[in-house]
Amino acid sequence: KSNRPKLNILSFKVKLKNNHAICEIPQCTNHKINLLLGTVSELNLIKLNTLRDDVQVSDKKLYNMQGINDILVSTLGSTVLTVSIYNEIYETEFQLVNSTFPIIGDGILGNPFLKANRIIIDVGNKELSIRNENSNVITARSELIIPVHINTNEPSGQNVLIHAQELNKNILCRNILNTLKNQQVLIV
Repeated sequence: KSNRPKLNILSFKVKLKNNHAICEIPQCTNHKINLLLGTVSELNLIKLNTLRDDVQVSDKKLYNMQGINDILVSTLGSTVLTVSIYNEIYETEFQLVNSTFPIIGDGILGNPFLKANRIIIDVGNKELSIRNENSNVITARSELIIPVHINTNEPSGQNVLIHAQELNKNILCRNILNTLKNQQVLIV
């Protein structure tokens, strides 16, 4: 097992508008749809009129819901849709609701989606983001010392030059001259 620290790379960060995120779903007639983030919703919901006619719907899982209003609302069936947020793809089960379902937007990304994908909602900055598992946070414009494994035949104690490069998306390394130790160099 490696002792190297894992970096926290945010896979995406999306601005929210009125607690809604714009998502791309190819199975919808308008590929970009507006979904409410529903942290208390136990279902992912999508309005029937947003889906293309060729989307297959199963009637094996039907739910009766109450909470958004006083009227009992029944789902029409379920389907799995491909949700794309900032180039990240998620196969997600949605319950279909009537087109007159009383919410602004095309549906709700509920707790099942938010929990399963470890979505972070920053209400103050009106942002939605996701973080890779088993990682530590690197704040913007910070310096961090990271051991990097080097494939070389040089013995420990030799100076090694690491050229400036992008280590990961939005993680940059400048030119580094440091001493090789156990096939690793510390970079800042």
